[in-house]
Amino acid sequence: MANLIGNVTEFGEKLYLSNLLNNVKEFVLIGSAVDDDTALDEKLAGGDLLYEDIEENIFATLEIPFAGYDNSNQAFFDCIVPYDIDYQKFIYAIGLIYDDNGVKRLADWAFVNKLFKTAQVGGTYKYLVSVTGESGSVLFKNTDFITKTELEIEVEKLQNSFLESISRLGKMILDNSEKINNLQYEGV
Repeated sequence: MANLIGNVTEFGEKLYLSNLLNNVKEFVLIGSAVDDDTALDEKLAGGDLLYEDIEENIFATLEIPFAGYDNSNQAFFDCIVPYDIDYQKFIYAIGLIYDDNGVKRLADWAFVNKLFKTAQVGGTYKYLVSVTGESGSVLFKNTDFITKTELEIEVEKLQNSFLESISRLGKMILDNSEKINNLQYEGV
């Protein structure tokens, strides 16, 4: 689907340095049955939103299976929109939900390209937040299987490690090329 960079709310900004990354376990799909919902567009264009501001436009609350730091040390949440559910609504935005002792709060949200969510349409949004950490570190994981993002991070690490090894080998060959040539002339 896409990488999203969110619009942090005042509430979310206060939490980032403390516990947001460990306590956001759900995301919401914010949208409408029509693709030209002016009232919703105006709400979203208004900037800082509260959960109550968009509650009537939330049509799905879904669990976040994985959060971590990508290879750029940027914190992210995997927001998986299931393929098999037919909501018959347009997704306008995605929001990260913080459970504050039973009270839902909108900690961060991001616009998405409007997408009509029917069955057979879905995928993963990699939701980036403005917090940095150690690349590949896991913030939390709610599943027993590896997610696509986890796999991508590990594959990139392996590729980088392989390229470093090839580079070191090439340097060793260049550094020792004279010795190698001398051995060839000596008949070894």
